[in-house]
Amino acid sequence: MPFTAVCLHCRASKFRVPFKKRGTFATCPKCAQEFMLVPDSSVDIPLMEYKAIPFDDDSDETPSPSGSEILVESAETTTTAPQSLKTTEIAIPVIPSSVPTVSGDAPDYAVRMALVGCGFVGVSMIASQFPYGRFVAGPLAVIGLLIGGLSLLGLEKRTWLGWAAVGLNTMALLLVAAFPSWLGLTGWTPASDPEKAPKPVTAVGRDGSLPKTAEWVDASQAVWEQGDVRITVMSVAVAAVDPMSKSPEKRKERVLRLTLKLSNVGVARGIEFTSWSPSPTAETKLTTTAGTSMLPRAVTADKATLYPGKSAESVLTYAAPDKFDDLRLEIPSQVFGGPEPARILIPKSLISGRSP
Repeated sequence: MPFTAVCLHCRASKFRVPFKKRGTFATCPKCAQEFMLVPDSSVDIPLMEYKAIPFDDDSDETPSPSGSEILVESAETTTTAPQSLKTTEIAIPVIPSSVPTVSGDAPDYAVRMALVGCGFVGVSMIASQFPYGRFVAGPLAVIGLLIGGLSLLGLEKRTWLGWAAVGLNTMALLLVAAFPSWLGLTGWTPASDPEKAPKPVTAVGRDGSLPKTAEWVDASQAVWEQGDVRITVMSVAVAAVDPMSKSPEKRKERVLRLTLKLSNVGVARGIEFTSWSPSPTAETKLTTTAGTSMLPRAVTADKATLYPGKSAESVLTYAAPDKFDDLRLEIPSQVFGGPEPARILIPKSLISGRSP
């Protein structure tokens, strides 16, 4: 029974070959390539149809025929093929108009919810490390806890995902609310910058001793300092108002002169100095330890901007008391832009020119 063979190289030549010649080789007249004669099950239709010259079935040692000896193109010959060689029609399979699609499993929304709940744990932990992050991390952990709990209602398999979301979010909520130190947190609000916090008042020893905090600074032993501002009592003396005056009254009238030095010991800002009494409600006060106020007579001070390392001296004049005692000097904070007034204790031993 003959079969149909097709050139495997060009796929353009079709041959009718006796079944006995299956497995032998032939040369294609189109592409001149040698190929094996095997039955073709392809659905390709050749561009041209060929017929085969019959072989002698009784001959077993017939050499492999060439394409020119076996086949003759039907378009170039006028002879008809023997009736014994019937052309075989190749059936072309019909491709269906609609290809059936394979439907997969429906998405498991419960598993997705459990995974989202687990993801809220990481988001809440990251949020806790930012300023005011505890206010955000707590609600995020609660949302993750609710999502994980809802996922358990729909989970039939892998329920451990839902329980993991519930457990992890519960742990995150406890850390944020009850154990913030485990996360390196100190409070619900960010800690204030220590550089911007008010500096304590310190007494800097005149003998070079280490500064120590004090509410009232003894002017005979130390100078007053807070942050960049340092106030030093240079001298306290009782003297005539004008010893060179021609008026006997002015030569006899005695006053208390207090010399102060304001210094900028910082490195970052300038100090605007205007007056020791910038307003009627903010005046420099000098009182005795008994509470008697000293009446101011005059103040010699110039406005100045004290840059780092600079200082300015001023003289405050008060009426001399009849009886000398330890004095208390209170300078308002508006003078140097500080948070609280400067309080300096002046012992009577520091006052020169006083009567015993």
